[in-house]
Amino acid sequence: MSVCSTPGIWLRQLMTSGNFALKILVVEDSKVAMASLCKTLRKMGIKQLFKAVQGQDALDIFRRDRPDIVLLDGLLPDIDGFEVARQMRAIDRTSV
Repeated sequence: MSVCSTPGIWLRQLMTSGNFALKILVVEDSKVAMASLCKTLRKMGIKQLFKAVQGQDALDIFRRDRPDIVLLDGLLPDIDGFEVARQMRAIDRTSV
């Protein structure tokens, strides 16, 4: 997986590849950042957005809905974002 400094670039590339039914999980405890990310994603045509403010909620959504992309804050109120990523990888090694 490559990391891009401008998320919009790789997301636009994915969307123009014909896969418009992306499921994206946004994990962010800042209300302002969450609103901004979700607004941008919706403008880009993403219809299936899942939101979590805490790490445990993110893990529950990940298990239940299997999002294609997870945008994960590193500092969360309950579980550190890096630990959330490790646990997601343990749940499904092919997606993280």
